[in-house]
Amino acid sequence: MSKLEPPWAVDEPDGSNLENCAVVEGPLKMADARCDEQQCVVCAVPRRPVWKLLGACERYHRNTHFVALQDPSEGFLFRGYSDYRIVRDGSQWLWWDWRNSQTVATLSSGVNGVPIGRQDWRLTRPMCGQTEGETRRLLLTPCPADFFSCDDASCIRLYQRCDLKFDCRDKSDESGCQLVRFPPVYRPDLPPVVNNRNNESSPLPVTVRVIIESADVDTPSMHMHVNLNVSMTWQEARLNFLNLNEDYTLNRVPYETMREVWVPVIDFTNTKGIHITQTDHQATMVVSMHGKPRLGDDTSPEELEVYPGPENPMSVRRKYSITFQCQFHLKMYPFDEQFCHLELTMLSASSRLLVFDEVGTSAIFEGNPQLVEYFVGDVDIDFHNDRDFAVMIVKLQLLRRSGFIIMNVYIPSLLLLVISYLTLYFTPTNFQVRVLASLTSLLVMATLFTQASSSLPKTSYFKMVDVWLLSSIFFIFIIIVLHTIIDRVREWEPAVQTNASSAPPMKLGETTPASSEKSSSSNTVHPTTETGEATGDRFIHCL
Repeated sequence: MSKLEPPWAVDEPDGSNLENCAVVEGPLKMADARCDEQQCVVCAVPRRPVWKLLGACERYHRNTHFVALQDPSEGFLFRGYSDYRIVRDGSQWLWWDWRNSQTVATLSSGVNGVPIGRQDWRLTRPMCGQTEGETRRLLLTPCPADFFSCDDASCIRLYQRCDLKFDCRDKSDESGCQLVRFPPVYRPDLPPVVNNRNNESSPLPVTVRVIIESADVDTPSMHMHVNLNVSMTWQEARLNFLNLNEDYTLNRVPYETMREVWVPVIDFTNTKGIHITQTDHQATMVVSMHGKPRLGDDTSPEELEVYPGPENPMSVRRKYSITFQCQFHLKMYPFDEQFCHLELTMLSASSRLLVFDEVGTSAIFEGNPQLVEYFVGDVDIDFHNDRDFAVMIVKLQLLRRSGFIIMNVYIPSLLLLVISYLTLYFTPTNFQVRVLASLTSLLVMATLFTQASSSLPKTSYFKMVDVWLLSSIFFIFIIIVLHTIIDRVREWEPAVQTNASSAPPMKLGETTPASSEKSSSSNTVHPTTETGEATGDRFIHCL
C-alpha cells in the first residue's frame, strides 16, 4: 500500500508536531495548521480526547498534552504534541523523551495496569525542585476545562470540588481541600498594605458588621448585657485562594490555616472587664468569591482556579456575650429616652494602617425589641477614624416603658393625694380620724418614695419621679397642718362664745371689776383682812 502525499504548498509542512491539521490554501495546495484554529472545513473527523499531564512543572502546554493511540509496532501509548511519549515497557510505564532518548519518570505499578489518573511516579531527572530518585505525584487526565479530575481520571464539575459531599466514585474530591495559598514570605503579625494608584500606602478599611441578638438592661447599675455576633471583613492582598465556591459557606478556612492568617483585633472598650475579639475554635473564617479566577499552573497535580486576594475578601465571625457600661441621664425618669454606647477600638495597628470602613460597616438589632424596662429603637454608628486608633461607637436607643412606674408609683400616689384631700371634708369633730387618714397616706407615700429611690441609680440631681413624690409628701404634710389648725380654732371658739354671752353690756368708759380691783390694788396699800373680805363680798355680789 503506497503512502499518499498531499500536494503541499511551498515551504509546507512547517509546523512539525505543533500543527497536526491540514488546510487548503489554493488550488491543489495544502498547508499544515494548528488544530485549535477556526477554519472552514470540507470534512470533519471526530477529535480524539486530549490527555493532560499535570504536576510536571513544564513551561509549555505542548509538553504535557498527549493523545492515546494504538500503534501497530509500539502498542498502546500516549503520544505527546512535542518530544514526549508515555509508553509501556514490560510491567512499568515510562515517560519518555524520544528526541533526547531519555526517561523522565517511571511508574512501576499503575492502577488497573494503566497510567491514567493521579499516581506516584519515580523521577529519573530533577523536576519541580525535586531530585532524581524522588517520588512525585502526577495526574494524567482527559477532563476538559472547568472540570475536576478524580483519582481514577473520572470527571466532575469543578464547583463540586470540596462542597462537603462526595461526588467522585473514589471519594477523592473531598481530599486535600486547600483553600489558601501563602506566599514564600508571609508574616501574620503584620497587617496587609494597600497601595493606591500613586503607589502610596493607604489605611486598610475593615468592614465590621454587628448583630445584637439580645439585650438585658440593668438601670440601677447602668449596665447592659448583650449577646452579639461580630463579623470583620477585609482584603488580604498577600494571599491567593483556590477553587472558591459561589456559596461562601463552603469556603470555610480550617482552624489550622486560620491561625496562620492575619486577623484584625478589636477591643470592646466600655465593658465590665477586658474583652477583645478572638480567633479560636468558636470563630468561623470564610472567603467570599467576588472576582474572576485565573487558571493554575502545572505545579499541582489537579485542576486549580486561583482567585487573587484583593478581589476576594476574607471574613471572620464569632459570637460574644459581654456586659457594657452605659451612661444614663435620668432627669426625665420615667418618661425618658436613653442611649447605651458600644465602643469598639481597633488594636491591631494605628489609624495610619487600619480604619473602619464607614460605607460597609453596619449594626442591627435582631432580638426582641420589647425589654423589661425599655423598648429598643434605632441603632446608629459614629466613626472616629481620626484618632490614634480607629474607634467606632454603636449607639443603641432605649425608649422607657413607663407603664410599670405609672401603675406602681403614680397611680397609687395620686390616689393617696385624693384621699388626703378628702379628709378636709370629714366632720370637724372627728379630728383623730382625719389626722390618722392623713398620716397613713403620708407613711405610704414615704414608702413609695423609698422604693422608687432604691430601684434607681443614686444621682446628685432630682428626677421627675422624685419631684412628683416629694411634692406629694409636701402636699399631704400641708393637709395635716391644716387639720391641726382647724382643730385648734374649733377649741377656741366655744370659750370665746361662753365669755361673750355671760358678761353684761358695758357703757362707754366703764371698766370691769377686775380692772378696777387691779387699778386700786396697784395704787393703795393692801387693807386689813376684814376689808379684804368685804371687798371680796362686793366682787362676788357684782358677779
